[in-house]
Amino acid sequence: MYMGSYVNSSVNLLVPGFVYQMKTAYLVVMAAYYLLCLFVLTSSMARSYKKSYIQSDSSLKNAFVNKVLNGWDFSITSNSSASLKHKSVFYELQVRKRIDICNLRVTR
Repeated sequence: MYMGSYVNSSVNLLVPGFVYQMKTAYLVVMAAYYLLCLFVLTSSMARSYKKSYIQSDSSLKNAFVNKVLNGWDFSITSNSSASLKHKSVFYELQVRKRIDICNLRVTR
């Protein structure tokens, strides 16, 4: 923060008829600084959003959670169908885990 005094006057420049008013200059500089900060913040948020949600496939990142919480079909009524669905979900989770482990080994 500027710790001093502000001049409340006008400055006559070399151009005839043009007066540089200090009050207006302070206001314009503060508004420009505010807009610059707003632009930097917005662009940073856009980059972060792009990196987090657009470039990374969120369906793959949360595959375990989606499969466990949303994988069960509650309209199954017979025990054999429930057992088959249980085995299917379990197998898909095992395959996904193996794929993730292989991808982890490749990236290292």
